[in-house]
This record gives sequence, structure tokens and C-alpha cells, in this order.
Amino acid sequence: MASRHPNTTGSWVTWSKHSTAPARFYSGAIPRVLVADLDMLKHILVKDINNFVNRSMMPLMGGCVEELMDMYETAADSGQPIDMMEAFQCLTMDVINRCAITLDINCIKNPKNEVLAFMRKYVSQPIPCIFKFIVAFPMLYDLIRLLIPENKRNNITFIEEHLTKVVKQRREQTQATVVDGLQLLVDAADANVDASKTKLTVTGFITRQATQDWQYGPYTIPAGTEVEVPVWSIHHNPELYPQPELFKPERFLPKAKKDRHTMAYLGFGGGPRNCLGLRFALMEMKLVLSSVIQRFYIKPCSHTKVPLTLVTRNVFTNPDEGVWLTLHRRTTDLPHHYQPPTQGTALADEQVVYMDTTLVRHPNDNAAAVVGPC
Repeated sequence: MASRHPNTTGSWVTWSKHSTAPARFYSGAIPRVLVADLDMLKHILVKDINNFVNRSMMPLMGGCVEELMDMYETAADSGQPIDMMEAFQCLTMDVINRCAITLDINCIKNPKNEVLAFMRKYVSQPIPCIFKFIVAFPMLYDLIRLLIPENKRNNITFIEEHLTKVVKQRREQTQATVVDGLQLLVDAADANVDASKTKLTVTGFITRQATQDWQYGPYTIPAGTEVEVPVWSIHHNPELYPQPELFKPERFLPKAKKDRHTMAYLGFGGGPRNCLGLRFALMEMKLVLSSVIQRFYIKPCSHTKVPLTLVTRNVFTNPDEGVWLTLHRRTTDLPHHYQPPTQGTALADEQVVYMDTTLVRHPNDNAAAVVGPC
């Protein structure tokens, strides 16, 4: 199988429009198989999991959110637009550092923090060809790594040294409190979060590796084969989600979810080996969204990009130029011309270009969706 897209997610979207049957291919010397059949995925991710491998916080998180709300209130009072994407990046970095390694780097108040700057630079860079070569030929890693210029490793090295330093400090500070993970468990409605993660899937695919030969009907997956799961394509399959371009949280209410295939939603992966940070991520998203919505009205401004452009530079899909909006305190009156987004509005004139990826959305819709390659 071949594709003109240099981006994996784009290749899977192209392929899924022609067939749902498993497709075998090679990445260098590594055999891979693309699987989008949901019944087959249920076996791979759940029933036969043993054969497919590789894969107090609330108060701390709440403190980070309160600092974000303070920043939003200042922006709302001044009437200045704010890049929501940049603000959420700062929040995410603060939450990770406080909850994971008990370190307060305060990116919200100091968005020029060097840790955040290096992390942004690291995740925004396209995957170099040399790293793709390493993935294809892992047996040559030790030799190839000697050929990588030192400046290409600086970002990773900085992050590694930062974490090593913090771990050493924490070992010396035995009085540091360990927060129980049970604080992450909350009972809240997931419909809007699930709908957002389905319509805008940040990671377009997940992988597993077969530890031994595996048979499913007429298909055989040999041991050592990488199984690629095209998450974005599944989430935008009209047979699973009619009119997938619409933002419809009601698709994810308990009754609707019960009637749908369990593998139709893979926002955090699937099966026992799903994302380890699932509950942590959900807690953070819901805490931030509830805090923002309770305190502010949100509306577009002159810096708001309509349509919104998304870019897939490595394995992540993100807004290309941020998400600029203005905030108004709920204690004040909104401008008379303000109209809230219309739920369920279809996308118009969508385009998809992978690497760089461009997803165009309707100005009244509040999420973007892939509809097919240009």
C-alpha cells in the first residue's frame, strides 16, 4: 500500500475511504498491518490483550486552574484577546510538574519559562527522516544515534536533565507528600469531552505489537508485526457516526453509547492497555472547562482564525496559529451583537491537507473534523 501523504494519519484517512479490510505493509524492515475492523480490534485490544503489547492531585490541579482563572479575569477586564492554546499549554505544563514531580515552575505567570519553551519546540518539530529510519531499522539505533548532530538532541537532553535533577531533589526531600490517585476518580458527564475528542482526534493512530502468530478468520498476523489502528478514520466513519462533521454530544450519552460498538470510540486507546493517564486527563479537562464556563462568556475576536487551521507535524494534530478568543466576565453584560455558537452546525467547505494539515470549520461550529483528503 502506498500513499502520497507523508503523514501517517493522512495515509489512513485515504486508505479507509476505499476499504475496511486489514492492510499489510512494511515500514523499512518492520512488518505492519492496518486494522480498522471493529470486531477484530475488540480481540486485539481486549480479548487477546496478552498477545498484543507495548502499550493529592485534585488540590494541586485546582491551584493551577485558579491561577489560569486569574489570568483570564485580567484579560477579560482589559478586553484584550488571549491565545487559549498558549494558555492551556502553560496550564498543562504546570499541572504535570506539580502533580507528577511536585515542582512549581509557574508557566501561567511566566509563559517564557525555559522548560515550557523547550517542550514546545520539541513537540512542534516534524519527525526527522533519521528518526523514521531508526523506527524502521531499530537494530541500527546505536550506530545511527552517533550520526545525529548534538544540536538536534539538545531539546531532549534538556528535558531529561531537568527531570533527572527534579527526581534527585525529591529523593532528598522525603517529606514530600504523595497524592493518592483515587482523588482522580470523579463522577461527571463525559458526553461533551468524548464528542470533542472524537471530532478532533489529537493522535490519529495507536499501535500494538503481536508477540506470537495470531489468527482471526481468514487473516493471520505474524509474530512481531506492528498493528496500526487508524483512530481518526474510525472516529469519522459515517457508518458509525452519521454526519461525523457535526458536533453532537448526544451521541455519547449512556443509551447511545450502549447501542454502539465498544471499539467505535478510541479517544484514549482501547482495552486494558488504554491510556494510563485517562482519568488524569479527563479530570484536568473537566476542571478547566467548568471553571472557564462558570466565570466567562467566550466569543471570537479579530485574531480568531475562521476557518481554523490544524496541522499534523508529527503524531499530534494541533491548531496552527493558536486559538485566539476574548473573554467577558459573567458579571458583566455581553456586547449586543454576541451570539453563542450553534450546536450541531455542519462544517462548510472543508479541506484536508496532511503535512501541513488544513482542516476548515464553519465559523459557528466549535470543533474541526476531517472529511477527506484534498
